[in-house]
Amino acid sequence: MPDDADADGLTVGQVSARLDVTVRALHHWDEIGLARPSLRTAAGYRLYTAGDLERLHRVVVYRELGLGLDRIGAVLDDSTADVPAALRAQRTQVTERIDRLRRLGDGLDRMIGAHERGLLLTAEQQAAVFGPRWDPDWPAQARRRYGDTAQWQQYAERSASRGAEEWRAVADAVTDLDRALADAMDAGVAPGSPEADRLVERHREVFASFFPLTRRMQVCLVRGYEADPAFAAHYDGIRAGLATWFRRIVDAGARAHGIDPDTATWEQGARPGPPRRPDRPTPPARGRAPRAVPGAHDVPLRQPRGPGRREPRPPSITQGDGTALTPVDRFHPGRGGYVPTMGADDKFEAKADELKGKGKEALGEATDDPDLEAEGKGDQVKGNLKQAGEKVKDVFKS
Repeated sequence: MPDDADADGLTVGQVSARLDVTVRALHHWDEIGLARPSLRTAAGYRLYTAGDLERLHRVVVYRELGLGLDRIGAVLDDSTADVPAALRAQRTQVTERIDRLRRLGDGLDRMIGAHERGLLLTAEQQAAVFGPRWDPDWPAQARRRYGDTAQWQQYAERSASRGAEEWRAVADAVTDLDRALADAMDAGVAPGSPEADRLVERHREVFASFFPLTRRMQVCLVRGYEADPAFAAHYDGIRAGLATWFRRIVDAGARAHGIDPDTATWEQGARPGPPRRPDRPTPPARGRAPRAVPGAHDVPLRQPRGPGRREPRPPSITQGDGTALTPVDRFHPGRGGYVPTMGADDKFEAKADELKGKGKEALGEATDDPDLEAEGKGDQVKGNLKQAGEKVKDVFKS
């Protein structure tokens, strides 16, 4: 215990530096009667004696252990207080908080992983859930193409809470829907009939397992099923002509809600572009079709705007001038091509810095580790600055 406080005492600033507490905290402890200075200068400034410093040291020790100020006051002033019992109660609370923070950390890790990878399943789990035709690289392809869209974010938020069994239920629902569509076509269900409309609504409900699907988005999606050879092969492998029949019942359902299917466009910030599903094996003509699965759908995001008018078709490898394109380039139809913008990888890295920083800050607060707390705040600032800087770049490129 320092004993060099002279007869005139130490000022608030000197005590703040010696005990590494803020002047504001010292003023507050004085106001609530927890640790009051014994002396005052002629001008009314606080002065702390050696005895005051001894009490302040005890306050700091118990505060670092996580005790509240009221409990600290009782420990210091109540001679009958059971100090070990108070410390044990605090230890229990700290353990509970640490457990909660660990669960929070695990949740953050899963959310980060879902944004970065899509599916949080091993390759073996994916094959077991989605079947032998499933390619574990499909989610990565989908992320490279759609990782900067609102739909990918919504998909990642759902994926973060799902394990193998939950995904199996989703895949089973898709397979059951495909079978119901085929049975309805065989039964001669007409587009626009109540039974056909119920199937259209069921498709939207099932697809909501990935992200919300509006009626206009559904029109774009199902027209892509018919136009894309791989998707058409999937549906026509279940029943010949099923892809076209599916498109017809969705178009009829859209018209019933005042939507012109020929002018319907994708919504909510998705990137325009033609449907594309690289390297997907073509299903057999008959027999059980491969399951529809997350990440395998490259969605048609824009339909022609009127008779005979089509958006410029984005090149898959190079532009007309031979400039190489990357998966994170953004297509601007109005400007006739691709304009490089902030890539999905950059955005996820910036968001990951922010989320990891929040986790570090929370853990630092729980464990009274100022270095960890400061590091967490620094990570958040770094992530926010990255995001702000890249948004400025995107503004100038748009």
